[in-house]
Amino acid sequence: MGFTGLFLVVWWLSATWANGTPVNLPSFDNFSEASETQDKPTILVLDPVDLGKNRNRAEIGTFMQTVLRTEMDWTVVGADSLEIHMRNAGVELPALCREFQCAYEAATTLQVEFALFGTFTFYANMEIFALYLLHVPTVRVIWADAGDVRTDSQSHRPQKLAATLLERLATIHPDRIVLAEPKRRQLAVVIQTGPNILPGRILSEQVFANLASTRSYDLMSPTELSELLAVPEIQSAVETERWNHLARQLGVSRIFSANLEQIGKAYRARYLWGDVEEVIPIRQASSMVHRDFSHLLDFNTNFFEESLESGDDFYTRSRTEHRVPKRSLLKVGLFGLGLAITAASGMEAYLAWEAGYRESLNVKQARSQQTATHHQSQVNRYTDNVRRFGALGFVGAVSTIGMIWSF
Repeated sequence: MGFTGLFLVVWWLSATWANGTPVNLPSFDNFSEASETQDKPTILVLDPVDLGKNRNRAEIGTFMQTVLRTEMDWTVVGADSLEIHMRNAGVELPALCREFQCAYEAATTLQVEFALFGTFTFYANMEIFALYLLHVPTVRVIWADAGDVRTDSQSHRPQKLAATLLERLATIHPDRIVLAEPKRRQLAVVIQTGPNILPGRILSEQVFANLASTRSYDLMSPTELSELLAVPEIQSAVETERWNHLARQLGVSRIFSANLEQIGKAYRARYLWGDVEEVIPIRQASSMVHRDFSHLLDFNTNFFEESLESGDDFYTRSRTEHRVPKRSLLKVGLFGLGLAITAASGMEAYLAWEAGYRESLNVKQARSQQTATHHQSQVNRYTDNVRRFGALGFVGAVSTIGMIWSF
């Protein structure tokens, strides 16, 4: 991006925050004519929604339109044009349009190829966002991003927010978009458990965007999920955490439970990622108890990054590969068996040595050759037992150590 463009958008965003009124950007009153005169892909930019105040962030939407139009070679349709076209088409959309279905309906009505939508919530002195890019012809979310903007200085927040958005939006330049889809996409759902509080909703939205960014899943929308959760049987499965049963009821193959537990003025997050075919979850983790919500956002980021870097990539594992938990169970069983053999052999060897020692004392105290010979034969027998059980215990110990090493 050129220096001039960066200066203009930062200046505009600073003015918006300072004055409280967004700049009125030009819009296409007749989108069909505008799209025919420009050889650029068309994108609808919906104002992101603040999850806390339940309102549109028009200033963010306008800023993203400016960046995409002036710096990314997009033909942009904004919220102002959207209202006119939807009214003329007789289509009524929710006032807060932050989900896939709403974005798809708006984009198809306007006959645009892409739609950018999501959430932008100010909480705990942070701007926390989750953005999605919908490709209308394929009815797929082809890009998603989640993150936050932190600064101790309120006066520096607009500049830092502008820089972050410029960096993130640069990844959806028309020349950089990848439309090719994975060969197999699985159905998945993200469920927020625990109290229905704003931090929990924010964290669940971050999880949703992180999973969407992998492009390996078709995710059930929150609206559709909330309707299904009204069914008593499904609601009961959530409350009792019968995840496999719930996944089958919802018709999905993967399920992600994001639980935020409130402990006084602090919070603790628990994540569980499971497969309907697996008895044991593929991956689960729990955070420390934190008062600072930024630490929970860090926990979320680390959870997804470590899942990829550790080689336990649960996004794209095949049917054979994702049965790791059962192999782990086998390892645990063999470890327990080796430990039991080692302990039993060691005990038998000790008892044989103790009995042999007593018999050796009897040899010394024997009053006849015949008695001494008898006790000596017993000593020899116990000595053989010590060798046998000692060797067996050694083998068990080596196997146990090897099993520990394999973990």
